[in-house]
Amino acid sequence: MSTLGSYQGEKVVYDSDWANGESAEVDTRVVGGQGAPIKIGYKLHRTGKQWMVYDAVIDDVSLVGNYRSQFARILHAASLEELIQNLRAKASGR
Repeated sequence: MSTLGSYQGEKVVYDSDWANGESAEVDTRVVGGQGAPIKIGYKLHRTGKQWMVYDAVIDDVSLVGNYRSQFARILHAASLEELIQNLRAKASGR
């Protein structure tokens, strides 16, 4: 994510997409500028008439999978309540 944050004003190139019922994926790349292109895949689910993104896969690393691993590691040493308190504190900027 820190690498992605260094990109400013670069072009997003659409590569491909597929949909199957209520699920879809869209593959893109961020190109241009000083850095190497970054692959970003979006995983979507249809809710009513809208497609909603539920995961982004950046250079083959799933954000959902990454957070799941972090939460599991925290829960191994702390309680669910402590995890929730920490998330709320980070969300409020404390």
